[in-house]
Amino acid sequence: MMEDKFKPQVQYVHKPETVRVEVDPNDKEEVTTTYTYPVHSLQDDVNDSIIKVRSSVLKKIRDKIEPYKSKKTNFSDLLLSIASTLTGIAIGALYSNLKLNTYLGGFTFIVLPILAAISGTSYFFIRKENRKALNDFAEELLLEIPNPQQTVNNQK
Repeated sequence: MMEDKFKPQVQYVHKPETVRVEVDPNDKEEVTTTYTYPVHSLQDDVNDSIIKVRSSVLKKIRDKIEPYKSKKTNFSDLLLSIASTLTGIAIGALYSNLKLNTYLGGFTFIVLPILAAISGTSYFFIRKENRKALNDFAEELLLEIPNPQQTVNNQK
């Protein structure tokens, strides 16, 4: 049966280092017992410190981040997919028996590469602007967030 194979995860519980029993002299039936166990902290927690941050600073940061929370996909991603699709169509048409003197050949070999170049160039310019805006936003937030290395009681 399954009950016979069960083994608990914790097989040994440390004994408390101290046991303190307190009896309230006014209430003879009320007895409080306190067990004291050693607590071992992780090395990351030992080296960490707590910094007080004003709630107004956190509110400013949250107000700046909030509009980006519900932001949809970038228009630049759509331009990149259009550019790569149009380029793929033009390259694929090179391996087919499509002639340039037909209407579909002219459209595929002349119009589609031009549209691919326009959308690809637009992608790189929009992406550059998005990256610059993101860097500016990060700089603005870093000015608002307290720096742990510049605190008054920095022990490091």
